[in-house]
Order: sequence, then structure tokens, then C-alpha cells
Amino acid sequence: MNFREYYSQIESIIKECPVVTHFSITFDEIDIDIGYLKGYNYG
Repeated sequence: MNFREYYSQIESIIKECPVVTHFSITFDEIDIDIGYLKGYNYG
């Protein structure tokens, strides 16, 4: 699994969570397999 696939999986899990109503995720892809995620939950 590369970084973009991992990011997509994490985003899907968050979207399905009923407790999270508003969120923001940013990511920085360093390499195909390396990156950084930063997320915030609003509300």
C-alpha cells in the first residue's frame, strides 16, 4: 500500500465515523511510500 492509498483509507474511516461531524485533513507526500498527515476535528 502506498501513501495515497493509506491516506484514502484513513479519510474513508473518518467520514464513516458518526461522532466526527466536521474535519480537515492535509497531507504532504514525500515519496510514493512516505508522507505526513495532519488532521483537525471541528465541532
